[in-house]
Amino acid sequence: MRNLILILGLISFLSYAQVFSDASQICPLGVAVKDILCCNLDGNAYEDILLSPYPSGNLILIMNNESGFSDPITIPWPGNNMRASDFNGDGLEDIATGLEGPLLFSNGDGTFTSSSYDLLSYTVPQDFNEDGMPDILMGSGTDIYLALNRNWGESFETVWSDTIPSWPGSHITGFITGDIAGNSFADFAVLHIYGLRVYVAQDSCTAFSLVEIEDDLHTYSSGSPPYAQCDINNDGHPDLLNTGWDIYPSPPPPIYLSIWENDPGAWYWTQSGINANHLPTVEGCDFNGDGFDEIAYSNSTDVTVIMGTASGPGSVMFSDSDCGCEVIGFGNLAGGANPDLIYSDFNFLYWYQNTLSSLEDDETTVPNLDLSLSQNPFSISVSITSSFQGSFQIFDCTGRLIEVASGNAFEFAPDDLPAGGYILMFTGRGRTVVQKLLYLP
Repeated sequence: MRNLILILGLISFLSYAQVFSDASQICPLGVAVKDILCCNLDGNAYEDILLSPYPSGNLILIMNNESGFSDPITIPWPGNNMRASDFNGDGLEDIATGLEGPLLFSNGDGTFTSSSYDLLSYTVPQDFNEDGMPDILMGSGTDIYLALNRNWGESFETVWSDTIPSWPGSHITGFITGDIAGNSFADFAVLHIYGLRVYVAQDSCTAFSLVEIEDDLHTYSSGSPPYAQCDINNDGHPDLLNTGWDIYPSPPPPIYLSIWENDPGAWYWTQSGINANHLPTVEGCDFNGDGFDEIAYSNSTDVTVIMGTASGPGSVMFSDSDCGCEVIGFGNLAGGANPDLIYSDFNFLYWYQNTLSSLEDDETTVPNLDLSLSQNPFSISVSITSSFQGSFQIFDCTGRLIEVASGNAFEFAPDDLPAGGYILMFTGRGRTVVQKLLYLP
């Protein structure tokens, strides 16, 4: 029997396009920054930038339009892990500061109107009852509350609450929301300094079951967000990036990536040992527009972006080892198709503009190659297809070119080839993939 076996999958990525332009300065700061949030406060195509100072202080706002960035504006509210959503339905995003205090309704000009009611700290917007209005999941100390948005921000009604264990020093550090369990409802995980607890909706936004308890993740934070939410493998279920450690370490703590497998209790760690001290806490950092969120993180010197793939974290998409970065964020600052990357040091705010205008222009997309065989008692035919156009080459173990073709499909008959190993090379959109084939006639 004749067999052609793909014995080594992806061996190497030999080339890729530049995703981001060189860093350029947005503005001087003169203050250390703890969080960066990009949001649309004025309704144009360019997201604005909201900063919270480290270790504390009033929020700093930089407005953005087609003419460029404004000077930094200090607004009279402090913040921590801020979130944005259009709570009042006027087309402008509003601000939950992440600290106890009012919700800030954007007036569209860099000013805000504060709500008549106060929110708790660690506030996350999510439409739990599917009425089109963002509701609020919030925590304070060891208490969790879910409040539904009534009549576009006129009031919020608390419909569910719970508590986490009152261990020494225990307090909530944040939330992850989304369809965690594959039930088409909005579920959530609450993170605290010892770990996380997962709650799954039970056919209602007022009934949740505790299905997962992890009390050994140590998500304590000394000022930087300890976690980030994203969808690395594009399966529609939120994944978790978590920085966890027992004590203040040096160097910074590692990132642990967990991916939810559609079944309660299926968290598992797929990557560790990456030194990082900051993660952007908002979701959706898909820098190349392929539907897979990337992993973006920073430490005291580097900014790094790792590609998301169907099987989890992939290769490094981007890295800058000389920026002296402390905090990162991302947002659509230039009005393009894909988000830009932002970072700050102790003196300035910078951005890397995304150079990819669309997925079709994205040369970092990895080609997927499929191999199939058809045979009869007298011959064998091999078909190889790619997810996009390119060139195919097959070499023997001496480097001699055996077959060549172009397009997104390639078919050849290896009847006269001797048994042994062969190299398949595909090049397309600036990427080269090499795979090893074993032919056993």
